[in-house]
Amino acid sequence: MKLVTFHVRDDRFATDIFAVERVLRFTAPRPIPNVPAWLEGVVASGGRVLPVRALRAPLRPPGPRSRVCPRR
Repeated sequence: MKLVTFHVRDDRFATDIFAVERVLRFTAPRPIPNVPAWLEGVVASGGRVLPVRALRAPLRPPGPRSRVCPRR
């Protein structure tokens, strides 16, 4: 299995390479007014306009990280 990895802040994620259509160099998205917060804007690629979805919220659990320690 081959994977594509990416980072969101300090976290690293991976997905099957066959689930990825293409990888683009970063281009700051053009903001769009009056859209949901998860839509950061759009970018142009290959004559198409592509939506840029914010992955920070869906991939990061709410609240601070905590580790549960068993009681002895």
